[in-house]
Amino acid sequence: MYLKFLRINFVVSFNIIVSLFFILSSCQKESNTTSKNNYYIPQDAPIVIKINDLDQVKELIRDNDFLNKFSGTSVSNYISNLQVLQNSSNQEAILSLVPVGKNTYEYVFSSKYDPVLLEKDSIQKKENKRIPYAHNTIYYVKNKKDSFFAIEKDSMLIASSSQLLIENSIRNKQTKTLPELEKALSIINTDNPIALLVDGTQIKEITQQFFKDDVFSFPKNFSNWISTDLSMTQQSLVIDGIATEKDSIINTLNLFKGTIPNENSISQVAPVETTFLTSFTYDDYLKFKSNLSLYQDRDIQNFSEEFDELMSSISEFGEITVDQNTVVVLKSMDTTNALSLLKGTKVNTYRDYPIYTYQDELTFLSSLQPFLTPEKLSFFTVIEDFILFSDNKNVLQLVIANFINKTVFDRLPAFIKTKEQLTDASSILLIGNSNPLKNKIAEHIDEVYKKEWMGIDLASYPIGALQFIKEGNFTHIHGIIQKENTENTINSVTQSSTTTLDAPLLNAPQLVYNHRTKGKDIVVQDIENTLYLISSKGTIYWKKKLDQPILGKIEQIDIYKNGRYQLLFATKDAIHLLDRNGKTVAPYPKKLNTPATQALSLFDYDKNKRYRIVITQGSKVTMYDAKGEVVSGFQFNEASSPLVNKPQHIRIGSKDYILLSQQDGKLTILDRVGRTRVKVKDTISFSGQPWYQYQNTFTSLTKNNKIVQVNTKGSVFLEDHDLEDDSSIVATNKTLVSFSGNVLKIKGAKVELDYGVYTEPQIFYVNNKIYVAITDLQTHRVFLFDSNGKMIPNFPIYGNSEIDLANIDKDKNLELVVKGEDNSILIYQMN
Repeated sequence: MYLKFLRINFVVSFNIIVSLFFILSSCQKESNTTSKNNYYIPQDAPIVIKINDLDQVKELIRDNDFLNKFSGTSVSNYISNLQVLQNSSNQEAILSLVPVGKNTYEYVFSSKYDPVLLEKDSIQKKENKRIPYAHNTIYYVKNKKDSFFAIEKDSMLIASSSQLLIENSIRNKQTKTLPELEKALSIINTDNPIALLVDGTQIKEITQQFFKDDVFSFPKNFSNWISTDLSMTQQSLVIDGIATEKDSIINTLNLFKGTIPNENSISQVAPVETTFLTSFTYDDYLKFKSNLSLYQDRDIQNFSEEFDELMSSISEFGEITVDQNTVVVLKSMDTTNALSLLKGTKVNTYRDYPIYTYQDELTFLSSLQPFLTPEKLSFFTVIEDFILFSDNKNVLQLVIANFINKTVFDRLPAFIKTKEQLTDASSILLIGNSNPLKNKIAEHIDEVYKKEWMGIDLASYPIGALQFIKEGNFTHIHGIIQKENTENTINSVTQSSTTTLDAPLLNAPQLVYNHRTKGKDIVVQDIENTLYLISSKGTIYWKKKLDQPILGKIEQIDIYKNGRYQLLFATKDAIHLLDRNGKTVAPYPKKLNTPATQALSLFDYDKNKRYRIVITQGSKVTMYDAKGEVVSGFQFNEASSPLVNKPQHIRIGSKDYILLSQQDGKLTILDRVGRTRVKVKDTISFSGQPWYQYQNTFTSLTKNNKIVQVNTKGSVFLEDHDLEDDSSIVATNKTLVSFSGNVLKIKGAKVELDYGVYTEPQIFYVNNKIYVAITDLQTHRVFLFDSNGKMIPNFPIYGNSEIDLANIDKDKNLELVVKGEDNSILIYQMN
């Protein structure tokens, strides 16, 4: 299909160009200028590389940062050993690549006759043989790293990795190239040091040679010969050229014949995490339809009236790919009429944008072949002038969210910089993220090369672009990939995925450690008591129906001490332990004889996986080991009154303290074995807020909104911070955060927020940095601040719960998870 073709054409061009530059970068000898020659090019060579100035190319390649990323790979190492280039003394030459079987190319090198390549060199320990063939002499030259065959013909040197291709050159009396290729060669700018020519009718076959399997489907006849000049600076690679055409309309580029390109604007609705973006434009639908009918070999009258009316108002269409999901985009001059023609049925509204289903999707898809890749498009929505279709409703919600948050591709600094090097309007525009292109290559090359290919770091070259501009019998081609300085990368918070649950969320989503990926997964329970484990990409691994709600947070333990972690939590009637697959781990569940009244507490005093699990049942406190057995050595059994929150462990210095807050105002502080460690001298009016270690004291909030601190000698201190009713605090040892009324105070710095309904503040310590989060449930906004009370750029963002914050995958960016709509979880990435 067409988009897949364009993607892989970009990948193939990328691969060819990189390989080509490695060929040339290995040439280090001085050269002499030659006169123009009639070079030998095999008639079945689909790829031709024309070298005009070898010295200049060597200098450019030596300084090009992008090409240096690929040094040391098998491709570069192999090609650097090719003697025909290492030892050539000519400035001008042609290198042709000829397919000789599946996954196999041989080369043919032709230049002015160069006897140096054929002379025996004892230092390099060459082996020279002469092979008689059809009244000619074939030279076989070999050293430790390379071998080739060569002949002298018409004052030219023809060398090849294949003896058969040399024999073919002897049998072929004609050295003149095919007329179409000759035309493409004549277009080359000879002042440019190097050019790449590709037979557009053979791109399907070229691609099949580069990859181990035939997973892509695209037109066999894209164009006639494509002739491009390749330019380099220290931090960029640029392609400029022309695709020549015949009069035949059975040609992909000729679908745009007779039309004028419009401005490419789909990037305005593409999320910043888009991996591929393709845009097609025309100014005359009737002419475009006429070309399309010939290409599809169908009567022009067979297009439906509804399709004609819809497309006549369309100036641009294309696709964006986000996390392997495809969104088809139409830019309409009359979205109201388009909605009427599509006859959509609204299925839901996402942040004020209706999402529809419609019935005639198959007709729509088939009429726009070969441009569209999806087999189905079940849903659509409208954003300003754009109609967006997908078979995944969640992806449309993701596009809407990023559009609202203004985290779209059009605002990426790397994309803005790339656009400056392109024309505003093109018939076809392809934008690709370099890492997905690299990953696409890695997926379909031999396993022996996959690891080294994935090891190439293209982070500083994030965007590659290729555009085709149809003008008469020619199509102009421009392409670029250039370095983006890290200081110019976008500061954004992008919604990377949405996960929809079967029922509304019961609690806020929580991040848990994934011992397989070394990243984080998400756990959450819905109001039907179903527990979900969700990947960092938003995919539901499994869901498990529980009898009751989980009390408090889910903990994790490594019960077998083998690096594999399980999920530990309590419901009212039992303690549960689940493995990575959602299976119960023996000897759990542990039934409780009386209901638990608080979430379980998990202690690992010395971080050596000697876990202690504490269950509260009113005033009774029971400690278990990791196997669920009661710890008989724990001497404390029951408090004088029920606990107001779960037992907490705090370590100050080298001592452990277990804190129990009781309804009668008594604070009991125990040591590891349950003996009284600190006698607290006063009673405290507990608010139910947890205890925090702040300034090496035990710190919390009283019912009458005073900060209470208890030192390790049992003295109680109260401070009035002018906090209103329903205030809350959170703290680390050096940072105290309070929220009262509409004032968030972080280490004394005041932040005034709009009045609303807020969650309690949260503190996260990630990568040696403090983050403070709070969510306004009334306006659905999540705020995030640093330790000085300064809001993190691009906040607030949409959300409806407390958050969890961490680096959940292998990149350097932090991620944030939060409740979205009642039954959805949102994952944001902080770039």
